[in-house]
Amino acid sequence: MPMPPRLQSLLDDLAHFPWRNTVLTLRERFRDDRLGLTASSLTFTTTIALVPLFTVALAIFTAFPMFGKLQVVLQRWLVDNLVPDTIARQVLGYLTQFARQANQLGGVGLVILLVTALALILTIDR
Repeated sequence: MPMPPRLQSLLDDLAHFPWRNTVLTLRERFRDDRLGLTASSLTFTTTIALVPLFTVALAIFTAFPMFGKLQVVLQRWLVDNLVPDTIARQVLGYLTQFARQANQLGGVGLVILLVTALALILTIDR
């Protein structure tokens, strides 16, 4: 059975694509732009930014009992998705303790903590 013309054209284009030059250019760009360092920096900044953001969320959930269900859902999501099982309870304990202490900051302190978290997250875009 013959191939459709569009598929044959695509295969011909792929066969004549300069794969070697593309790979060499990508390798050079990765090295020159230090993309490994940039990626690790973004990972670190994102991780650091998430801590105050989750702390503010947990503090709000702790301050208002009507959000108790959301707090449980957020904690379960954190344990299931972000933290390995081996350290999940310890990290969650620290976050909860941090959230309780953040509650003592008052409204102004929570706003400043939220602004700090958002500023860290916005630095990721740069």
